[in-house]
Amino acid sequence: MAYNRRHARGLLGASELPLFESSVGEALTGWSAAQLRQKIKRACELRDKYRDLLRRQKLATRERTGTKSGVQGNDNARTEQKVKLFEEVQARLEGRQVKLAAAEARKASQAEGALALAVTRKPRAEPSKVIPAKRLSNKRTAVASATRTPKASVGLTGEKASAAAQRSQLVGSRSKVIQTHIASQGRRQQAVRDKR
Repeated sequence: MAYNRRHARGLLGASELPLFESSVGEALTGWSAAQLRQKIKRACELRDKYRDLLRRQKLATRERTGTKSGVQGNDNARTEQKVKLFEEVQARLEGRQVKLAAAEARKASQAEGALALAVTRKPRAEPSKVIPAKRLSNKRTAVASATRTPKASVGLTGEKASAAAQRSQLVGSRSKVIQTHIASQGRRQQAVRDKR
């Protein structure tokens, strides 16, 4: 049986009623994780208190009446209702705690996903751009750099020929394959975010 405010007012004392009130309706959604832990602890303490009291009352009734169950008529019914009421309060508070933890975990994973996406996205390099060479200060470095350029190694002399050689070198460097991989990875991550 789920207990409502009317039942709780009839069963609980003035110090216990605010705990019940904080576990129902809109009041339940307003607590932080630390406040929920504190309220769960208090609900467990009260549940255990009334559970122990119920056990002692049943033993006393058994001794007094000689019944095997320790219950006669409506004896101890009020204490048993308090035990059930605080079990419900604890269950509601723990359920809210689980939802709050899941929401925080979801936010953290989204933040990590956004950070990972920002790290993996790099500006797209255009293979047709020719990077201008730095001015060389002495003859030795000029000769060394001239031997490393595709123009000097292949023996090409024109601008168009050197640009074509540089494009063919970029094609062989797997840059397009890497860019395609990064783009498809971004599409997969977006699909996962869209499913949520």
